Amino acid sequence: MPSSTTALSPPQSGMCAERLGVARLTRMAFSGLDLIPLHDALTQSLRFDGEGAGPAMDLAMLCQLLGDQPRGMAIQSRVLQVQRLYHSASAAPNPRLRVLAFAADMDIGGNTPLEFLLRDSAIELYTLYVVPGLPWPAELPEHDIAIACMPDDDRCRTALDELELILPGWPRPLLNPPQAIARLDRDRLYVALLATPGLKIPATLRLPRDRLDEYLPALGTGPLVIRPVGSHAGRHLAKLDHPGEIATFLAACPAAEFFVSPYVDYRGADGLFRKYRIVLVDGCAFPSHMAISEQWKIWYLNANMPENPAKRAEERDFMDGFDDGFAVRIQPIHLPPPQLSARPPVRQAVPAGSSQATMHEVGGVPSSLVFAVGTAGENLGPVTVTIKDIAGCTVATLALSALNGTQTLIWRPTPGMAAGAYAAYWEGQSLASGGSA
Repeated sequence: MPSSTTALSPPQSGMCAERLGVARLTRMAFSGLDLIPLHDALTQSLRFDGEGAGPAMDLAMLCQLLGDQPRGMAIQSRVLQVQRLYHSASAAPNPRLRVLAFAADMDIGGNTPLEFLLRDSAIELYTLYVVPGLPWPAELPEHDIAIACMPDDDRCRTALDELELILPGWPRPLLNPPQAIARLDRDRLYVALLATPGLKIPATLRLPRDRLDEYLPALGTGPLVIRPVGSHAGRHLAKLDHPGEIATFLAACPAAEFFVSPYVDYRGADGLFRKYRIVLVDGCAFPSHMAISEQWKIWYLNANMPENPAKRAEERDFMDGFDDGFAVRIQPIHLPPPQLSARPPVRQAVPAGSSQATMHEVGGVPSSLVFAVGTAGENLGPVTVTIKDIAGCTVATLALSALNGTQTLIWRPTPGMAAGAYAAYWEGQSLASGGSA
């Protein structure tokens, strides 16, 4: 379970582990570099402790890239028992943005690949793996924005649920709140976007293995695209040109459930497939990349984009003309409000003073409160922060060894505490109030 408080502070030695990372290792693999010597060296020096955590995570990624997913996942799960926070350095000496990503203990391709998106940028990335049952860190690095990059996957449902309890009232802006991720699985996304004007999206069904024959006719007589539920990065993704191919596919794929949709032939007039990755932020579209391939299953790397000047030139034209082209043709896209348990909107931390903030219950568990204690420019010795309810009764006392300027504290009350207004006091003086949702 999470600890009662988490402080945001400049990264200290031992707080996080350095690693090569999945983006760099994947590019090495696709460039044709022989990864076996690196794999063997990392295996020889494998250690499951703080100093060995970064290389161990790299070995876990290498095993999966080389086709040994079970060993890679076993190494990853074991090393996450001792270190869950990892650092990906910015390409610039002075990063212009610091990002904290919340990830799940999943196979390669499961979490949103932020390392690929931020490669060669002036953005510093910290990745915290949320492992249910392990304590929440007492300290996390200061950051400008946080993002949940877990998928809507049954294998990380517990991690998403834990994150959903922790993040309300987070002191920094948050992208991809967990309750929204739950609506992004392939069959749910189809339903959510079906009525969007001008958008064509294939019908997508989630079907159990033993009922595929019963439901497949509902998708028509043409080719179908099928993939196991929880599969990422194209693993076991296939196109079935006729129903007779289903038996051969199932013989090679032991999954219990599948996503199935009609195949859409999206080739251009030149016979090439084009895949556009678009990022939507508050309904507004931003280009990420474009890939061109002779194959219908496209990833940027297998399309050999870096090695093909003509393809890169077309991608550059797409990116340069995006605001006057693609972005003009679409209206802002917003998913319908989530039909989940009601949750108030996230509120930012209340400034220091005597203002009150409201704590809400989420499934019977009180949500977090955020307190900003201290004053800019003041360095204090040991201090005590007293948290009181609206009646003035003390409900918690937090001891801080030092207080240099302002410091952010995240307080997670124990289950059973009443929802309502709370405030933080220091030596009897109202220092700050925290807001939560």
